[in-house]
Amino acid sequence: MFQVQVGAVKERKIKTLIEIRGEDELTLRVLLRDIDRDDAVEAREFEGELTWSGSLQGSWPLLVAREDIVEWQDVLDYLDAGENAKWAPSGRALNLAFARDIDRGGWYIDVLHPTFPYIKIRMHFDPDEEWFETSYRTLSEVLA
Repeated sequence: MFQVQVGAVKERKIKTLIEIRGEDELTLRVLLRDIDRDDAVEAREFEGELTWSGSLQGSWPLLVAREDIVEWQDVLDYLDAGENAKWAPSGRALNLAFARDIDRGGWYIDVLHPTFPYIKIRMHFDPDEEWFETSYRTLSEVLA
């Protein structure tokens, strides 16, 4: 994607909302960039991207609204309480489904794209207290 701008170049900050490192050396990240549009400022929309690296590599573009970020806080609260959860930015694009792994501990995360049902990424991760602290701190910074 190319951006052509006339006049002063405006720096677009990139923020990491979610970072999950799985056991299979697979890392999922949801990156956010401020949208360079006047109407997006009030709506607090972000261009986002889900990236994964490790044994598999790739990315999906996302449009993430402020309410999606608030919903991510709900997901963190559910996970912190040991409950299953699902995050679907604006109900579109993709779903991150977290299901408790009773046998091994931790969670299985399924990444599903509704328009490409044959594509599914599954990983296992077992978050520690530091992961939760970092995730809540990052969430606060993004919402600020």
